Amino acid sequence: MSYVADLPPWAALTLYLSHVDAHLISGCEVTIDIRKDALVGLASVQHSFLRRTLGLSSRSLTTVLFTETGLWPIHYRRLSLALHFLLYVVTQRPQLPLAAVAESRWLALNGSASWLGDIHFALQQLPAPVMLPLLRPLTQDVITLCMQHLVDSMRSSLAQDVLASQRLVVLQARPPGRGVLARREYLGINCAPHRRAVCRLLASEHPFAVERLRRRTQPTPRNWRICRFCRTQDAIENEEHVLMLCPAEPLRRIREPFMRDVHQILRSHKRAVGISSPLLFLIEMLGHDCTLGRTGQYVYDIFQCCDAIPLLVVTSMEQLLSYATQ
Repeated sequence: MSYVADLPPWAALTLYLSHVDAHLISGCEVTIDIRKDALVGLASVQHSFLRRTLGLSSRSLTTVLFTETGLWPIHYRRLSLALHFLLYVVTQRPQLPLAAVAESRWLALNGSASWLGDIHFALQQLPAPVMLPLLRPLTQDVITLCMQHLVDSMRSSLAQDVLASQRLVVLQARPPGRGVLARREYLGINCAPHRRAVCRLLASEHPFAVERLRRRTQPTPRNWRICRFCRTQDAIENEEHVLMLCPAEPLRRIREPFMRDVHQILRSHKRAVGISSPLLFLIEMLGHDCTLGRTGQYVYDIFQCCDAIPLLVVTSMEQLLSYATQ
């Protein structure tokens, strides 16, 4: 992708599926990845491509590369294809592969290395382990159920990664009904800078102090990451505060027209959105095709405003307490 112009995500993901994925899954039905470092190179290629597609840096969490594009992590994808091949052998019963699977099962049950034994081991090594019951006859139903458990394991692992992260607070506000793994609507924003701003916001690659001051050699304590705009002691400069709550004039000048515009757009499209939390409202605006473009522009404008004003870096408790009286 370094040799081509900036591609919209739909084109980049189509290019990935047609030209990159085929190389990453090569041989997965034959060679099962049982060592943890076996897929480091392939995963690096996948991560680099998706980060470039979304406009994220190498510091971004890999979880968002999949929750936002709907693609599978490479180790899950390769295991899924191996199980699909096993299902083909069991259902179509080609003579030589069927005999090989029977021999492999016999070896696995007797504690020897085998293809089925490697699949069983690799499934057990997943973040949410999956069971391939080798003691039972390998029927279509057994393998299909195992494949479904593999999908559940992947979704559970990604959802747990999002919930456990202190950085992905915007994704944590997403309603469960939206699913943990999908190609998101905001990837269709036509303006590339606006689209990348939304991607950076959701991946916690934004310019807010809660993230920028975490990256310092000596990270600033979270309660010291005070908003550069309102300079209030109890106002941490995080996503919710800057985008939806901060009363400072530079931000209000951007926020108030945005709120008027999206409510007018929603009324014209006869859509009602409840506001149970500020971040949920923002997520809802990114989920409606009619408000996508305006929301992307708003996030971009806020980022531009942040870039124009230096961070407030608190270096002592005395300096922190001084903001309590302002």
